[in-house]
This record gives sequence, C-alpha cells and structure tokens, in this order.
Amino acid sequence: MVMHITRLQIISFTFFLSVLFLTGNVYADVCVMGDCENGTGTVLMPDGYMYEGEFKKGLKHGKGVMTTPSGDKYIGNFKKDKFDGYGKFIYADEEEPDMDKE
Repeated sequence: MVMHITRLQIISFTFFLSVLFLTGNVYADVCVMGDCENGTGTVLMPDGYMYEGEFKKGLKHGKGVMTTPSGDKYIGNFKKDKFDGYGKFIYADEEEPDMDKE
C-alpha cells in the first residue's frame, strides 16, 4: 500500500503531536494521515489506540490494523467500526504474520 502524504498532512500531524505532547490528552478521534472518511488512513483515539486501514463513511471498514497503547495489534477485517470476520491478535513481543499468505 502506497500513501501519498501532503505538506498539509505533515503540518497537521506535527501540530497534533505538539498538542498531545503539551497536554498529554486527546479528546476525540483524530485523523493524522490519509483519507479517514472514504479511503485509507490513520486515526489516533483518545484511549491511546491507533487504527491504520480502510474507512467507509468515516467508520473503520475493510482491512486494517488496530494497535493498543502497549503495542499489541489486531490485524484483520472491520465492518462499521467493529471487528468482523477473519483477524489475528498479535502481542507486542510476537512476530507479525504475513496476512497476504493466508
């Protein structure tokens, strides 16, 4: 997957990290890269989780990776913001599987 990052997205992400660093708080889901409405992007959530993957109508929908604050990951499918169908949970100290082989 190739993502094209614009200068505005870099500035927005830098600003977001500055606010996060200064306050330590995120109060709403923040799209930090890509198209988090209808496309592929990255969202940071107030609870420290991060989602990278496909979106439809602003919801996690399609293939994606949900990362916990501790580094654990769920790699799989999402539908309307929920886990859906096939997926794997990988602990931070485990090796990531190659999802293309399965």
